Amino acid sequence: MLAKLLRVRDSMKKIKLSEILTPDVITVATGIALREVLSTMAALRISCVLAVNSKNQPLGIFTEQDALRVLAGQQALDGLVMADVMTIPPLCASPDMDYRDAFRLLQEHGSRHLIVTDAHNRLLGIVTEEAFLLHLGSEELTAFKTVASVMARNVATIDEGETVATAAQQMHRLQLSCIVVTRDAVPVGILTERDAVRLELDISEPGRVPVGSVMSCPLITVSPDTTLEHAIQHFASNKIRNLVVTDQGRLSGIVNRHNLVNTLRGDYVKFLQETIKKQRRKMLQLNQQCLLNKLHSTALEASANAILITDTEGIIQWANAAFSNLSGYSSDEVIGRRPKDLIKSGLQSREFYEVLWQTILSGQAWQGELVNKRRDGTLYTEELTITPVRTENDKMTHFIAVMQDISERKLLEKMQAASLDVLDKIIANQPLPDMMLAIIHHLENLFPIIRASVLQLDATTGLLRQVIAPSLPDFYASAIERLQANSDASICEMAAFSGETVIIEDVQSHPRCVPIRELAERAGFRACTATPIKDGQDNVLGIFTVYFVHPHFPGQTKLNLLKEFARLAGISIAKDKTETQRLALT
Repeated sequence: MLAKLLRVRDSMKKIKLSEILTPDVITVATGIALREVLSTMAALRISCVLAVNSKNQPLGIFTEQDALRVLAGQQALDGLVMADVMTIPPLCASPDMDYRDAFRLLQEHGSRHLIVTDAHNRLLGIVTEEAFLLHLGSEELTAFKTVASVMARNVATIDEGETVATAAQQMHRLQLSCIVVTRDAVPVGILTERDAVRLELDISEPGRVPVGSVMSCPLITVSPDTTLEHAIQHFASNKIRNLVVTDQGRLSGIVNRHNLVNTLRGDYVKFLQETIKKQRRKMLQLNQQCLLNKLHSTALEASANAILITDTEGIIQWANAAFSNLSGYSSDEVIGRRPKDLIKSGLQSREFYEVLWQTILSGQAWQGELVNKRRDGTLYTEELTITPVRTENDKMTHFIAVMQDISERKLLEKMQAASLDVLDKIIANQPLPDMMLAIIHHLENLFPIIRASVLQLDATTGLLRQVIAPSLPDFYASAIERLQANSDASICEMAAFSGETVIIEDVQSHPRCVPIRELAERAGFRACTATPIKDGQDNVLGIFTVYFVHPHFPGQTKLNLLKEFARLAGISIAKDKTETQRLALT
């Protein structure tokens, strides 16, 4: 019992980065040859190298992800130096930062390395995801969870006959740390970011080398019911960072160190729960208002995400600022009300909520994903953990709900699945209209308020012709077909002429849209974005256009997704042209 109490005490104390950093960091000058940097990383089996100046101040970082980017681009090593390829500026933090804040900082920036510097920006060390697993006592957290609870289920695969360049490009484009190599759809090996360092040195023409000849094998696999504790042991004993999950020989998912580090979020919930219990014991002789005030203060100090505290009836007692930012409701508007009256989207079934309430009322924590609704009506996907709080005599008094907005992550996952589906159709030589229809359906499923069309540019006549526009009104689709590629005309023609994405935030007020205002108003569109469809030589093949019913300026995430859909359309059109030419010659 004493040992358990000591572990609880240690899990609640503040742990600074100075206590978990690795001080021995390999550093180089910015002018060192990239080949030498890669050789050092391969020989020492390290994930990064830092570039510093004469004062030992970090200037940039080169990681295995950067090595993958160089490999995907098939860049020749000769002549490349550290300054050409390093990521700048590196993500830095103070040695006094608490590990919870550091973990959140890594998540927010999508990074795996945190550089620790002193007040004069001089290098002190580095903290990686591995440090969280090694130093933060995650063995108790993982002992009761299985691989199935954290594994990624949408696993990217590649046939062993494909080239290294193709594999690296797919990994870089989809931001993957690894890709599973298959033979006749059966997993036989894996290619990781660490392999990219080795391959960049060993092969000069990645576009000619089959991935099956250089993959890491034999493949180390685990079953879905393997505990996370055993998974961590596999990582350590085999010196790997990725485990392929199979069920009766079939590929089920993949789990890596990053997945495991994310489970530390549960440790934060435990910390919050124990802190509230401790404060409650100290305040038993105070009135209820004093109890709630201190309860609020404690929760606020420990919070990393949006937090609600409710009574056992689900009435909100307190909400932090992060919840207001997420939902759009102020604290004054939510106190005394139920979450279901504010943010319930209606997309979860009655049975879903019945299971949730049965779980927490039985004294168990509930974790899951659900779609909720902001005050302005927009939907978002959140990762939710609800933990019951009990007194010393085991009486349940409150629930703590910790929420994290994962909408962007879910969107990227859907985009990855959509890309793989379209690429499968391209490989299967499906007709061009079918491929275009698949692309548009995927986009419109991701963004239900969007309507899309694809126009193909006739290189001979310079005219745009409609390929597919399943959701546009017939009269509108007919009107925009076979328009001249001219910079003085509508949005599609402007994009075709310039070769750049054209954004019209409001058709009714934009001076270049006078010729189409009446047509757009009749069709019910107020904004549109046209993205050029290009081939591998940057030639415009057509235009991918999306329409919005309200004035709208797409954010960077949406623009990136539109470019990805345009890229898939370009591959489809180019493949169709090649096939047409081949048939003409036979």
